[in-house]
Amino acid sequence: MASPKQYPSKEYFDSIFEVKKDALYYKIGYNPIKFSGKKAGRVQKAKYKEYHQVKVRGQTYYAHRVIWIMKKGPIPDGLFIDHINGCGTDNSIENLRLVTPIENNRNKRRSSRGSASGYTGVTFDKQAGKWKAHIYVDNLNKNLGLFDCKHEAYRKRRKADVEYGFDASHGASIIPS
Repeated sequence: MASPKQYPSKEYFDSIFEVKKDALYYKIGYNPIKFSGKKAGRVQKAKYKEYHQVKVRGQTYYAHRVIWIMKKGPIPDGLFIDHINGCGTDNSIENLRLVTPIENNRNKRRSSRGSASGYTGVTFDKQAGKWKAHIYVDNLNKNLGLFDCKHEAYRKRRKADVEYGFDASHGASIIPS
């Protein structure tokens, strides 16, 4: 997994923005004057989630990363900023945390496309005529067994989520913004 691009320093962002609640605002007197005092950025869709982005001097940045840098400091190489509640537009500092790529993936919500079973990690195996529980861990898809009922398969999957340290909200429905 590629690391996110390098971001400028806290001082750079502090000279342009101020943080109010969970949003960035251009500082009064920021040049160009037309942006001075206004809320910065726009919402951009990325796969099945939405994120606030801001543009400064031709460069686009994710607002959650800018807010983290302004409030907590630099983001170490290879680490990500995770939205704890899964809502990519909730950039309150209390909703942001520094995580590894694995931790970030373990807090993913279910895509809006859903699945045949309605549960993450539960699929119907046509050949066996049963519900299959599986989990992706350490670059391996682990089969957790076949079950007559999708709810049994889901219970097995949830046990595996706990065993492998997945976030309690992993696979939950996407939280609307």
